[in-house]
Formats: sequence, structure tokens, C-alpha cells
Amino acid sequence: MPDKDDNMEGLKERIDGNKEQANIQLKGLKDELALRTESIEKRISIYVAGITSAFIIITALLTFFGYKNIKGIANETTKEIVEKLAGEEIKKYVTKDYAEELIREKGDITIKRLVDEFEDKLDKKTREKLSKLDEKAKKVDEIVESSKRRSDEFFNRLEKKYTFDNWYQKGLKEYNTKNYENVITYMDKAIDLDTKQADVYLKRGDAYGRLKKYKSAIDDYNKAIKLAPENTVAYEGISEINIIMGNYEVAKKSITKALSLSLENKDKAIFLYLECIANKLLGDDTSKLETKLKEVLGGGFTIERDFDLIETWLKDAGISDEKKIFIAGKTNMIKWEKDMVFIKGGCFDMGDKFGDGEDNEAHVHKACVDDFYMSRYEVTVGEFSRFINEAKYETKAEKEGLGYILNSRGDGWELSAGVSWKNPGFPQNDFQPVVLISWNDAMAYIEWLRRKDGKEYRLPTEAEWEYAARSGGKKYKYSWGNGSPEGNIAGEETKERFPERPWPVWKGYKDVYVFTASVGSFEPNESGLYDMTGNVWEWCSDWYGSDYYKSSPKDNPEGPSSGDYKVLRGGSWFNLPGLIRASNRFWNLPDTSVNNVGFRLSVSAQ
Repeated sequence: MPDKDDNMEGLKERIDGNKEQANIQLKGLKDELALRTESIEKRISIYVAGITSAFIIITALLTFFGYKNIKGIANETTKEIVEKLAGEEIKKYVTKDYAEELIREKGDITIKRLVDEFEDKLDKKTREKLSKLDEKAKKVDEIVESSKRRSDEFFNRLEKKYTFDNWYQKGLKEYNTKNYENVITYMDKAIDLDTKQADVYLKRGDAYGRLKKYKSAIDDYNKAIKLAPENTVAYEGISEINIIMGNYEVAKKSITKALSLSLENKDKAIFLYLECIANKLLGDDTSKLETKLKEVLGGGFTIERDFDLIETWLKDAGISDEKKIFIAGKTNMIKWEKDMVFIKGGCFDMGDKFGDGEDNEAHVHKACVDDFYMSRYEVTVGEFSRFINEAKYETKAEKEGLGYILNSRGDGWELSAGVSWKNPGFPQNDFQPVVLISWNDAMAYIEWLRRKDGKEYRLPTEAEWEYAARSGGKKYKYSWGNGSPEGNIAGEETKERFPERPWPVWKGYKDVYVFTASVGSFEPNESGLYDMTGNVWEWCSDWYGSDYYKSSPKDNPEGPSSGDYKVLRGGSWFNLPGLIRASNRFWNLPDTSVNNVGFRLSVSAQ
């Protein structure tokens, strides 16, 4: 039998052999672990890159909508993922030499058991390590899938909201330019994405109404009310359309429902006005309603809602002139407001900035004006009649029985007998701008109003007028800006009324008015002033000088010290596009009365 030394020598050889075998196994294990780790780290890297890219895209999209610090959030999320999934535990390997450990601890056991225990322990460690690694990989997959799902959901919500807002805003833009068919198309697309927005149904209903698709309009108004039960604008639309359709009793039911809501005065005024119209058309007494309406309006109270649908209908409706006048008067009583708009002073380039004007405006120069107030509207027939009655004043046209009006062919102005501000050659109501007023007549009105109100009213200077018309001196060709027209100017209806007219009109534009429109019938400019372009020419305080711009002082220019003519600005209901430009200068004798000339007031701020 071999001795103990031989046995130990043999054991050592067996151990050395097994150690070598163990090292080979360990190397294989390490390689496998390395490959698995590399695979996981690649997945983490790809995921991190994907998350980062996604957040960069989100950052770009959301920055457009005004969100902040999205990139920082993306970085924090990336860092958190790396710390959780690519920490030090993933990089641990089986490095202990278990064979040597077993020899030190159990050197006196049989070689077979030694080797078996060595291999069992090694396999157990390997399995534990691989199991932990697989768990980590599984967690990575779960987090990647969860994050991808959340990211997809977020993008879907974002895309839906962006697309809805996009269609809705496009619809509003088309509404402002009166392209009502396009409004319906865009609002349809918005509703396909979100059926819970009352405003969309409301705007689509308005568009249907203006296209005379009344049943569709009422359907949309009812949908808006279902989503927003106290939506007074929807009740107003239903009431207006039923009046237009002749369903006066149905309209009154809608009005009664609206008046049962908790309403502000401006909304009460709307429905009292509509009830007045319904009762008038039914032949019922309206005196009590008119009294309530005046109480609610409170002597100068105004609302912003325009009744253009009613006003347009009035032009075609087969009702008596008496009722038409009543309805028009109530419409404008609600819309009219006597007040002054504060205009913050400043400096601007006065004159023709576009190079298509006349010689008298070609010298562009710096002009500065102090703070001042300007009347929101042109002086109306109703206001001027109070002056006439209280001051017992007679205008130049009344005294002489003569004034200039447009002839029946529309190709020139002629001196006509028997015309005045009370009879300007076309019908007017109290809320339209007074015309056939000379410069001297306008100054007589101002003197009377100064004494009556105790304020230093005056006509605006030419520089103030242009500065205010251009909304603080901006580079605007017209008071509405540089885009599509918004005012009572010569459009297609003028050409239809006066086919022999030799001058051009604004092609393709219809404002439905041939002569004067009630003040405030169109949108104000950015300064809050109405009818600065069109409706009527407006007298300024300055004497006219064709070369005055070349010597005009910079600060608060007031025109030449004397002259033969007074300045007129703004154009009128009859004028071609070139004459209604904000920089255009016109003039006339101060004692001349024409049926497209009126005025508005100013007051210095000091």
C-alpha cells in the first residue's frame, strides 16, 4: 500500500489538477458573466439613449408650448435608471478560489468528497450569480417596457392635444376672416378628437348660423349648453336664430330660460333686447321691457357682443320699416358707449411708409405726441341732435339749405338743396355718425359740450389722429393693420349700388353697408377705437399744408398757423382703397358740408 506521503503527494496532484480545472471553469463562468453583463449594459445603454432621445424630442415639442426644464428632467431620469440598473452589483464576478479554501478547511477528507464539494459549491455560487443577473435583466426589461408604455401614452396625449388645439385655432382664424365653410371643416376635425369642448360647438354653431344653416346651428348650440349649462352665448344664438326663422314664441322660451340664470347686467341686456324684438314682431307691447333694458344699461353701459347676424337679417327680412328701425335702434343702443379712450403718447414715423401714397405724405418724418384721449366712436346723430335741441343751433347746410351729396349715378358729388344732417340723402338712425357737418359746425358742438361737461374737448391734431389710427404709430397701412379689410369702405356692394362708379372698390370685399353704418359695427383697432378707417371722413384741428411735413416740428405738431383748408382723415363709406390708408391726407374748406364727412373728439391728458 502506498504510504501517507505518497497519498498526500497524490492528493496534491489531484488537487492541483482540480484547481486547474476549476480555474478553467471559473474562466468560462467569467466569460459567460461578462457576455451577459455586456448584453445587459448594451440594453441599458440603448434604453438610456432611447429615453434621452425621446426626452430631447419631448423637450423640443413642449418648449414650443412653453414648458420649462424638460431636459433637466430627462437627465435626472437617465441618471436614476443607470444607478438602479447598472450599479456595482452587475459588475461583480465569482473570483474566489474555492478549491484552495476547501483544502485549507477540509484537508483530511477524501479526494472524491473534496472534489464533489468543490464542484457543488462552485455550481451553487454560479447558479446564484446567474440567477441574480437574470433577475436584474428581467427588471431592466420590465422598466424599459413600462417606460416605453408611459412614453407612448404621453406622446399620444400630447399629439392629441396639439392636434385638437391646432384645428381649433385654425377654425378661429377662419372665423375672424369670415370663411365660415372652413370654420365648420376645422371644428369638425377638432370634435373628432374631443367631443367635450363646448366652445368648439359654439363656434361651429355660429358658422352654421351665418351660412343660414339654422337647424345645424341650433343643434350645436344645444350641444354647447349640454356641456356648459350656463353658456349664455349659446342661448343667445338659439334666440337670435328662432327670431330670424319667425319662431318668436320659441325664441321667448329660450330667452326666459337664459334670464332665469344668474346673469351680469351685460348679459341681461342682451336677452332683454332680444325679448323686445320678439315681442315687437309679435305685435306685443314692449314699453316695460324697454324700461328694464334702459335700467340695466344704466346710461352708457356697453356690451361687446355684436349682433351682426340680426343686422344682416334685417337687410333682407320682409318686415315693416317701422319694425326694422326699432330693431336696429335696440341693437345699437346696446352696443353704443359714450367714453374716451386713453392713448399713451410716443414718437413714430409719420407719413407714407409704404411708398404708394401721394406727394403730400411722402416726406416721412419723426413726430411725437403727448398722452391724450380720443372718443371711442365718431359723434352720432343722436348726440348731435341733443346739441341742436339744447343750443338751438343751425348748421351751415340748414341755414343755406344746401350741401354736397353723392349723385344718383355714384360718379361725383353735387350741391343739392334741402339736405342737412337730418336728411343726408340716405336713411340714418341715432347711432350712425352724423354727416353734412362742416368744420365750423363741429367746433360749435365742441364749444357747447365743453360748457356742458366741463372738459376741454377739441378735435384731434393730424399727428394725433394718424398715431391713434396706427395703434400707437405702428407700421400699419390701415387702422386694422395690413391684412384683410375690417370696416365700412367701398366694397362690392358699393359697385352693385352704383354700377357707373368710375373708381375702384376693394375687390371681393362686402361689408353689407352702402352708406353709413352704425358706429362700432366693426372690430376696433388695437387702441380700442372704432371706424378709424372708413364710415366717414373725420375733421382734424390742423390747417392743411401740402408741404407742411418738410418743416413740421418733431414735438406735438399742430399744422400751419393759417390756411384755406382744414385736414380730413380716415376715408369714408364711398372711398377707394388708396384714400382710406391711415397716412392719407385730405382736406376741404372749413364751411363745407358733405354727406360722407363727420368728426370725433379728443382731450389732452394733462
